[in-house]
Amino acid sequence: MKFNIAVIQFHPLPLSVEANFARMEEYIRKVSSEGADLVVFPEYSVSHVHPDPETGHAPQDASKSQLERFRLLARKYRVDLVPGTILEVDSSDSNCYNVGYYLDRDGNVLGEYKKVNLWHPEREHFESGTTYCPTFDTRFGKVGLLICWDLAFHEGFHKLIEDDVEMVIAPAFWSLEDAGIGMRHNPLSERTFLNALCVTRAFENEVVFVFVNFGDSEQDIALDQVGEAIHSAGCTQIAVPFKGCLKSLPDSKEGYFVQEVDTDILKDAESVYKIRADLKLKEPKFATRK
Repeated sequence: MKFNIAVIQFHPLPLSVEANFARMEEYIRKVSSEGADLVVFPEYSVSHVHPDPETGHAPQDASKSQLERFRLLARKYRVDLVPGTILEVDSSDSNCYNVGYYLDRDGNVLGEYKKVNLWHPEREHFESGTTYCPTFDTRFGKVGLLICWDLAFHEGFHKLIEDDVEMVIAPAFWSLEDAGIGMRHNPLSERTFLNALCVTRAFENEVVFVFVNFGDSEQDIALDQVGEAIHSAGCTQIAVPFKGCLKSLPDSKEGYFVQEVDTDILKDAESVYKIRADLKLKEPKFATRK
């Protein structure tokens, strides 16, 4: 099956929900006019990771109204939409979660996922999800969601393979500074990591892998959760077996592209590598995070 994916390496403005919504709609309008069937934004696209100076926590108010607004945008522009992640307080336990959604072109919520593998600074503000995302049926086949640091853990991918996933979408807020002292060895360490990881995950799991990171802006500096300047690692890309990276953005600046994807290549990958067939011969060892 052939369809077009638009990936937006978006730079969210700190504590500027309305401004971010307006700019996101403009991108959706633009790429829908260019033939996009599915539009994907990065993690923290509405709120940014920057904490609210009054509460010390990342912005999370009106999260349900944010989801409803994205549902309206999906219907308005007739595109499937992954709007990055939304920060939500769960009424059942009063904890805040980093949540990804997949919306179809009618605005229906087809998939919902609470991030399992939180990056270390996130753990001060959010609770970890307890199970990886189940796959869900879309007009493009079976899809699963992962978020940012989940990419470093193969268990999430293997769980999705167990459910016969065809496309994995991963919004991210991944910075160069995430390497910490590793930047002494290589200032671009995280780009090396991501470029290797994205292609590897596509090959070893026989999936279309869509990775969408946040972008840098020349006007606005991104800040982490303690107010330190950070720079995007970039690497927004779509990868598939055999071909590797189909297309990527050339740098870490805000930008986008629309790329045609053909999922028929996945059948050829399984016929050659037989990874899924071999996994089904083995007893599953997929652990959920407690």
